[in-house]
Amino acid sequence: MCRDANPHLPPALCHNTRVGSHPMKKEPAVILKWKYAAIPLLVAVMFACSGDSGGPRRFDGPGPVVLNVDITAASGQGAALEKTFHEVFYPAISSQAGFKFAHLFKKQGGDSGYVLTLAFESEDLRVLWVAKDLHQEAWGKMVEHFSGGEPGSIEALGIVDAPMSAE
Repeated sequence: MCRDANPHLPPALCHNTRVGSHPMKKEPAVILKWKYAAIPLLVAVMFACSGDSGGPRRFDGPGPVVLNVDITAASGQGAALEKTFHEVFYPAISSQAGFKFAHLFKKQGGDSGYVLTLAFESEDLRVLWVAKDLHQEAWGKMVEHFSGGEPGSIEALGIVDAPMSAE
């Protein structure tokens, strides 16, 4: 039911609460549905995105890409993280070439768990954004509120723009 309203959400986020959202420049993308036929594609994406040894690239497929960044806010920093997302990070990222959307989701069952979801028209455009001083400044402000000063896992997925037929 959650994915009917927000088809671009990974299934794991369907019971979480969105605490930050902004109007999208384009219609939401549809992530490939979990079917047996999708498993080889998923495995290929996982191998392409595993580890940080590949430099700033996190996805090597064609077309749009979405990143899901697992974040644990430092104790008492949840509200400050949300404010920084709205006032600093979103204005910076939304002005970038290729930007599609960005949302900050709060995980259910606690005050410190978040998922930052962002999408670009291509991995090349996302990498250009990451290389900019504005990214370093805006991301640095977000990281100030992270527990341990680092995000958790970062998952990169290719976006399937055309709707999948329901079978």
